[in-house]
Amino acid sequence: MDADIAIVGAGLSGLVAAAKLARAGRAVVVLERASHAGGRALSPDVGPLAMNLGPHAIYRHGPAWRALADVGVTPRGFVPDGKGAVLTWRGDVHPLPGGALSLATSGFFSLSEKVDIARVLAGPVSIARRAPGGSAADFVASAASGERAAAFLTALVRVATYTNAPSQLDGEVAAAQLARVLRSGVLYVDGGWRTLVGATEEAAVSAGATLRHARVTAVDPSGAVALEGGDVLHAKHVLLALPAASLRALAPSVAPPADAVSSRAACLDLVVDALPLPARRFALGIDEPHYFSVHSRRDESGPLRVQIARYLAPDDDAEGARARLEAWVELVQPGLRAHVVAERFLPDMTVQSAIPTVEGGGRSLRVGAIRAVGDHAARGLLLDAALESVDNACAEIAVAMPRPRAA
Repeated sequence: MDADIAIVGAGLSGLVAAAKLARAGRAVVVLERASHAGGRALSPDVGPLAMNLGPHAIYRHGPAWRALADVGVTPRGFVPDGKGAVLTWRGDVHPLPGGALSLATSGFFSLSEKVDIARVLAGPVSIARRAPGGSAADFVASAASGERAAAFLTALVRVATYTNAPSQLDGEVAAAQLARVLRSGVLYVDGGWRTLVGATEEAAVSAGATLRHARVTAVDPSGAVALEGGDVLHAKHVLLALPAASLRALAPSVAPPADAVSSRAACLDLVVDALPLPARRFALGIDEPHYFSVHSRRDESGPLRVQIARYLAPDDDAEGARARLEAWVELVQPGLRAHVVAERFLPDMTVQSAIPTVEGGGRSLRVGAIRAVGDHAARGLLLDAALESVDNACAEIAVAMPRPRAA
C-alpha cells in the first residue's frame, strides 16, 4: 500500500493534518492504534455526561481556532463569565477581580499592587519584552513587587498556559498567551472536545483521507512505515502526530529529549446535580495552584460538569493531590460533595509534552521523510502549538509536492 502522506496518530493534530492535506489533493492515510480517533481530546462519559479529560478550553481566534476553521470546523460553545468568581489565599476566599472597576474596589490588593496589576493586564507582552530571554517568573517579578500582586499574576499565567513551571516557561510565550486570553477569552466546547474530534475526522474522511486502525511498529527515514502483522506502507512524507513518550519510542531523533519540561495536572472531574449556595462557578487558587470551573452553561438544565485541577510543578510527584483538591473545593464551594453523582480522578495527566523554555533547546523535527508534529513541535502552547506545527508541516509538504495527484 502506498500513499503521498502517512500520518501516525489520529488525535486532533493528525486529523487536522489529514483534512488539510487531503483537501489539497494528496493521498493521505492516517494510522491509529486505538479503536477510535481522538487521543487526549477524547471526552469519555462520566455518569450521564461526556466530560473532557480534565479542564479543556479553546483559545478564541488563536492558531488552533484558525486551523480548525481552515478545514471547516467551527467550535460551538460558550465563553465563561466571571460573575461571582473568587480567588483563595491562605485559607480565605476573596472576590476575583474581573475588570478595572472590581480591581479598583478590591480590598485584597494594596493601591500599588492594583497599579501593577492594571499595567500588566493592559499590556503583558510589552512588559515581557523589557527583559528578553527571561522566564515567566522573571516577567512577573519585573511587573509586580507586592507579594499578593505577584502571586495573583503568577496564577493568571498558570491558568492561561495550563503550566506550573514559572522558572522554566519562556516569559514572552507566557505573556503572549495571557494577552490572547485577555483579548479574546476562551470557549468551553458544548458536548466536550469529542465533538471537535468527530467534526475533524469527518472533514478528513470527506476530503478523501483514509483512516486505518493499525499499530505502527517502526518508521524509516525513507518513508517506509511498518505495521503490526507485517504490512509495510510506503509514503513520500510521514507525519508523526504522537505524544512525546510514543515519539521517543518510535523515532527518537525527532522527539523532545527525555528531560524536556512538560506541563502536568491532577484533575478531578465531577458531575453534580446542583451547586449549593453560594453557587460559585469559577475559583482560582493564588497560594495553591488550583482551578475550579463549571463547564456547563448557566441556563443548562440537568446535571452540571465541574472541572477541578491542581497544576503540577515539574518536581511534583502528585502524591496527595486528591486530598488537597478535595479540601480546597470544600473551601471554594462548601457542601458540593453531597451533590456529586459521578466522578473521575486523573492523578497525573500530561497537558503538554514539552513546553517552550527559556533555554529554547532547538532540535530537528525532520529526518528524511519523517516529520514530527504536535504540542512539542512549535514554540507555543497547548493545541495552539500543536496545530501551528501542523500548518508548518503542511506548508513544507506543499513546497515539496507542488503538483498533487489528479482527482
